[in-house]
Amino acid sequence: MFHFRQCKHLKRILSIFLALLTVFSVVAVGVGSVKVSAKTNGVFEYVSRGKNEVCLSKAIDMDYTGKTFVIPAEIDGNRVVGVDTDNGAIFFRDLIKSGNIDTITSIKIEEGIVELDQYGPFGDPDCFEEGPDDGDWEDYSQGLFSGMKNLRSISLPKSLKALDFRMFSNCTSLRKITIPDNIEYFNDNIFEGCTSLKYVELPSNMKYIPKKMFKNCKALESIKLPSSIEIIHASAFAYCESLKGRLKLPKNLKVIGEKAFYSCKSLTGKLEIPKNLDTVSDGAFAFCSGLTGFRIADGNKYFSQKGGVLFDKKKTKIYCYLSGKETKEYKVPSTVKAASDYAFAGTKYLKKITLSDKMKYVDGYAFYKSKVKEVNLPKSIDYICEGAFKNCKNLKEIKIPSKVWSVGAYAFNGCSSLKSLTFPKAVLDIYEKAFDNCKNLKSVKIMNKKCDIYGVVLDYSMRKVSGSKPTIYGYKNSTAQKFAKYSKLKFVKIK
Repeated sequence: MFHFRQCKHLKRILSIFLALLTVFSVVAVGVGSVKVSAKTNGVFEYVSRGKNEVCLSKAIDMDYTGKTFVIPAEIDGNRVVGVDTDNGAIFFRDLIKSGNIDTITSIKIEEGIVELDQYGPFGDPDCFEEGPDDGDWEDYSQGLFSGMKNLRSISLPKSLKALDFRMFSNCTSLRKITIPDNIEYFNDNIFEGCTSLKYVELPSNMKYIPKKMFKNCKALESIKLPSSIEIIHASAFAYCESLKGRLKLPKNLKVIGEKAFYSCKSLTGKLEIPKNLDTVSDGAFAFCSGLTGFRIADGNKYFSQKGGVLFDKKKTKIYCYLSGKETKEYKVPSTVKAASDYAFAGTKYLKKITLSDKMKYVDGYAFYKSKVKEVNLPKSIDYICEGAFKNCKNLKEIKIPSKVWSVGAYAFNGCSSLKSLTFPKAVLDIYEKAFDNCKNLKSVKIMNKKCDIYGVVLDYSMRKVSGSKPTIYGYKNSTAQKFAKYSKLKFVKIK
């Protein structure tokens, strides 16, 4: 069967030949060097996919006003095997133009349909944008039923083999869905943004939860994960803020992806780490403020825990310090050499923390939105990663160790209580927006004469400070002086 994704980057040569016929009209569509004859029956446009088999390519009845939209298994005596749009075309474009798309409250896909395929930008061809999470890039291409705001129910046939990219994303009235066991392939973002979705029944033999499958399904209250699940991909349940109670992870689970349960604030109790789990990615349980601890299943060779903190087996790495852990002070064990991104993100009660002197860097977004007031960095730290302390609004002061050679973008962005920063001589780079939006920041001292600040070394990439008005201290004719002039900030020469 032809798949659009296999040639989505080819340029389409489109020529239309109209001929009035008594039964149907023929439209010749060229894709590359292959010409496919498209026919219509007044409701759908469709193309041949073999002897007596067709695929629907467009819904063309602009006057359609029914509540239930049916994708038929037969049309003009031909078996319909699925929907396959060409080169990013929108299946419901004509109904969208007429406004009648909003009358549809239910979709019925008849038995016999095997594939439903649409992939392409809705409107703006530049469909990649930075998402709401820092560093989380989103692809806003549209799926087949994306954005049908009044769609409440869907009937999926047992014959269907795949759920494609963003198929039902942003169907904000969709309340429940049962996914048949015969589904073999799941693409990403299938139900992302279905903010009314409360009930989901997953296939009993499902092997994985794809990336962002239920992201931002804010009404989803419970989910039963089949025991066959081996992988939960990145952001699969991110921002499912109503997902409540104890989460039971499948016994065969091996991998939990980045931000898989990010900001699932209503999960409660201790989370059991299954025997076969070997990977917990960055931010998997960040902002899960209702979780009280971890329990490691007997026989697990990869993880250990202590008092609401998840470690590797030998306690050389911290994966997660639960944001709801009710401890005011914490000293990272001396065995710890590293921590995951978002390891301490969103901590509500932590006021003071001392990192291990075996740690070499502060990870990306490690303390993002933490309420910590004091962070003691050891002399061993030589790199502060992107967003490490972003939006730590209670952080009043921090001493950057003398070995630090690079400070990532957004590192101190939004630290509104911070009054001063001193970047030692070893710092070669201070990346963009590192100390933006620090409204009480009075002074920034930069000891390296040639430090590249916000791209100051390359004039064409230089950026100004925003939301902060500190006095810049530096040497005469230094990059600090150049940066201060460009950002229209007061400069004071270090003698």
